[in-house]
Amino acid sequence: AATAAATIASIGKQNISDEPSMWAISFQQLLDVKKQALSMFTDDFGSKTMRDINKEIIIPVCQKTKKAYALSKNIDGLKTEVFVSHAWDESFGAFVDSIQSAFYTRLIKPTLWICAFALLQGNHEEIQTQLGPGETSLDQSPFVKALKGATLYLVVRNCNTDLCDRIWVVCEIMYAEKYSFIPNRTLITGPDTFADSNTSCINANCYDLNDKARITKELLNEHSFKDIDRYIKKFRAFSTLEGVVVGVHLPCSKNNTLEGFLGKKWFSAMKTVLDEVGVEALEDFKDINKEEIDMLAAKLKGVQARKFVKKINEFID
Repeated sequence: AATAAATIASIGKQNISDEPSMWAISFQQLLDVKKQALSMFTDDFGSKTMRDINKEIIIPVCQKTKKAYALSKNIDGLKTEVFVSHAWDESFGAFVDSIQSAFYTRLIKPTLWICAFALLQGNHEEIQTQLGPGETSLDQSPFVKALKGATLYLVVRNCNTDLCDRIWVVCEIMYAEKYSFIPNRTLITGPDTFADSNTSCINANCYDLNDKARITKELLNEHSFKDIDRYIKKFRAFSTLEGVVVGVHLPCSKNNTLEGFLGKKWFSAMKTVLDEVGVEALEDFKDINKEEIDMLAAKLKGVQARKFVKKINEFID
């Protein structure tokens, strides 16, 4: 509390909206969103990702208040205690559960900086405006500013997406190392599905190719890509990083991962075809062709089939 008060005092008359470290949500506010999502998606909550929550819950609040979700709920701002690295294609329910497991024994729950809630969500231009023009250095981005002002760095793994195959997450990890969060101020939670994967920052994915170019260029100004890849590979090992606390979390089974993404009804209808085309894990969807997508869609009725095709194409993209 004293630290938060000191930070607010140091900001003084400065607009809270200009200070990313004040764009946190409370632990309870995250749980409230989960509760809202559970009531909204009664039949298929398990299949809903952060993208779905953003579209159906976060963006409407942003559009109504003309503010980021966090600032709409905390008009005086809320000091960031934990900066959260994660992927948007994760199951939202599993994401929240993983965060809860990381702080299960803590009596007073921390505040959380989660990009979907911290930034004003809407169209692409609004997001880019908040990230700054192309020449803006990464350490002036809201992500890095918020990380620098945090107390802890939390990495939330998931069954669906390899975190280290996302360039923004690679960026956050490298800055967490630069600012000495790793290993002693880092927490890791969620399943280790991709612990043995081997990827390169050069091939890391990003929604916006301009962001990827900017991030890659700046990171390579300070490190060689081989050094970055070597460090990320070491980071994947997690438990071998002395001092890093790894939250306990049961690993995902292949079927549970697919069923969580598709929902119980879709998964049940498609199970035979999924086996026929060789889709055993969620990542396999990225390698199927249009004919195989059509085969799977044929197992559903009209509207549901179209929803499935749209969902798969968004996932592949």
